[in-house]
Amino acid sequence: MKHYTFETSYKRTIQSMLKIISAILLICSMPIAFGQNFVSGNSFQTPSGNIACTMEDATSLRCDLMSQTNPRPPKPVDCPVEYGGAYALQAKGKAGILCHGDTIFNPSYPKLPYGTTWSNNGILCESKQTGLTCKNFAGRGFFLSKANQQLF
Repeated sequence: MKHYTFETSYKRTIQSMLKIISAILLICSMPIAFGQNFVSGNSFQTPSGNIACTMEDATSLRCDLMSQTNPRPPKPVDCPVEYGGAYALQAKGKAGILCHGDTIFNPSYPKLPYGTTWSNNGILCESKQTGLTCKNFAGRGFFLSKANQQLF
């Protein structure tokens, strides 16, 4: 008959815990190709490369369109540069169209595969073949595609 001591029991408990932690770490580190459809990070682009998005600060997302087939909205009088090709969304409040003289496009941004969701600080974006939908927890946001851009 084996005699178990506190030390043996403690050692087995630690070994079991380490196995569980190792399994959790392995599962959490599996790539998107294994069925994970949720991505985080500060920046991404759509698979087509037509839309790029980045967090400009802790709570503000900016998305730029490389090209669009529909006419851009009328430029406000107080906007001396481009208008209608960049959109902004904060974790709280309404989405908006930006008056901008630059772009955030960067070919090194990771691609957000179709059917995948991206999330960062209260903003969620879903990439589909029909376009990109981004919204905050209040349900405010925008839909962007080459042919259509809508604020909601």
